[in-house]
Amino acid sequence: MAARSDTPLAKAVDRKLYILGMTRAELAQHLRISNNYLSCMLVGRNRPTIDIANRMAAVLEMDGREIRELALKKAM
Repeated sequence: MAARSDTPLAKAVDRKLYILGMTRAELAQHLRISNNYLSCMLVGRNRPTIDIANRMAAVLEMDGREIRELALKKAM
């Protein structure tokens, strides 16, 4: 399992994955991206494109705008 990050996006994604009974690897498959790219987004090295944010939101039952806003916030 990938190391967890303290970014707001990672916290929100991990919380939703837990609720949905999914892993990060399964999320990456649903998004048609690599595990590495998903990890880079979650630690804040990359930002999700609008398309990926919207696909992520659909899988996680969230709003695409919320995903993009969380991606812009810094780790606490």
